[in-house]
Amino acid sequence: ENLLMCAYTRKDDLKAGRDEVYELFPRLAERRNQLAGIHAELAYSRMLSGDYGGAVSEYRTCCAISVGTFLKESPWIYYNTGLCEERQRNYTAAEKYYRKVLDCEDYFDYHSLARKSIERVRTKNPSGHQKACMRPHP
Repeated sequence: ENLLMCAYTRKDDLKAGRDEVYELFPRLAERRNQLAGIHAELAYSRMLSGDYGGAVSEYRTCCAISVGTFLKESPWIYYNTGLCEERQRNYTAAEKYYRKVLDCEDYFDYHSLARKSIERVRTKNPSGHQKACMRPHP
């Protein structure tokens, strides 16, 4: 968290600085997966309880932490973030996250879900609520 907080005050390349710190402290790099997973689970819990703003915040934190981890290109994170934004009527943000799903490798037909969701938010009249998609267990 301290590394990410510096992102708000630093003007240079955050990724390069973060990589340098991970070289100095390899254990910290190992913990990225664990921290990202915790934020993903918190986001999903908030989403299910109807706290969509809190869920978006947790998903964004998860995405920031997960650079270079197994969650980096996870369509379910982007899809669920899009759902939360959509339920808050933030249609532009929702479409942005649904489009990120299309940039990821497709599994469990997330691309189809994302395309349907993009069409739905473009009308700004969402019909029904999509179920949240939990990440698949290995």
